[in-house]
Amino acid sequence: FVQSSGDCWVKFLENGARPEDRDGVDSVALSCLDGVSNGFSGAKDGCGEKCLDKGIDYWGADIKNVNPIYTIEECTALCYMEEGCISLTHRPSTQDCWLKNRPNGQSGKSFLDTVNSINLNCFILAHVEADCVKENFDFRGADIRMISNVVALEDCAALCADEAGCVSVTHQDASSRCWLKNKRFGAEPQDMDGVRSRNLICGDIWCEHAGSFLYTYAN
Repeated sequence: FVQSSGDCWVKFLENGARPEDRDGVDSVALSCLDGVSNGFSGAKDGCGEKCLDKGIDYWGADIKNVNPIYTIEECTALCYMEEGCISLTHRPSTQDCWLKNRPNGQSGKSFLDTVNSINLNCFILAHVEADCVKENFDFRGADIRMISNVVALEDCAALCADEAGCVSVTHQDASSRCWLKNKRFGAEPQDMDGVRSRNLICGDIWCEHAGSFLYTYAN
């Protein structure tokens, strides 16, 4: 936010693509604000807290609506069990649970203070086993698109989590380029100096990171 001009930039990465010092500009990550993303007593490891989009609607791309669903934990569990479900939106006041087949709905995130939403891919991002990241290895081909000015592999994976059909990434540190892929390991995986690659889903991650989030529902 620039106070002198009143300009406000809304970001889709928590710390932007290239965080840096700049006079006259103030920035904040919503995850640092009390009450925005720390609403679940069951999220013991913090993963569930970070994955909650409070006051955010994932409009469209509905598989179905389920009612009554009293908690977002229960809605999340239903999404996990529903084939093709990737994300969800829950309205506490009406106990509506919408299960979605795209990461952030049909048209992306929008503000709506009566609902909360979760992208299941978010639970994956915190889990990176030692052999998940392939150093000096290219998942060549099967590109959805290339995105410039992406500083870290972690940010590249976060973009993949929000991209419909994305299952893997390749990132080049030197150029800050990120390639989103629609095929695990790309089309022609091969050695290449200076790049790192990873599949979005790697290892047995659900119980470790989402389990604590669903604790209040299961118990």
